[in-house]
Amino acid sequence: MKYILDLQLWKQIISLQKKLDERILEEKKLLVEKTIDKRFLALLVELSEFSNELRCFKYWSNRMTYKSKELVLDEFIDCLHFLISIGLSFNIDLEAYSYELKQEQDLTLLILETFNHTVAFWKNITNDYANILNHFFTIANVLQFSFQDIFQAYLSKNGINHQRISNNY
Repeated sequence: MKYILDLQLWKQIISLQKKLDERILEEKKLLVEKTIDKRFLALLVELSEFSNELRCFKYWSNRMTYKSKELVLDEFIDCLHFLISIGLSFNIDLEAYSYELKQEQDLTLLILETFNHTVAFWKNITNDYANILNHFFTIANVLQFSFQDIFQAYLSKNGINHQRISNNY
């Protein structure tokens, strides 16, 4: 299966994330500038949780594969929330994003590259935000997550996040 980024669904995700971010900032009385470092750390933590659920790096374990595709997808979506949030906080035109599949297919290396490019972007070493997205969506391709899978999981988690805000999470 070759991964295809559905531009209409992608635009809907961006719009939903923008509304969620605005709601959080408004309800918590925060300025976006005061949350940038926290967004980066949140993404790195979520990438770690995703990696842990995926188990691809656990060379010492007899169980090298994950238990549930749904749990892995849920962690992937947690990463996606913060990844988009970072792009929005830098006013990146996410709707203009064009997916470029990376040649690398090893999940451990793809995750490490996603970490590496995220930290480089945070440190202002590079301004290539698209490279983070390309590595991240290549992971989706390797895991055979369709964009419809991603969209449905995003909708579900976005609803949960709004409920959390309403319940003073």
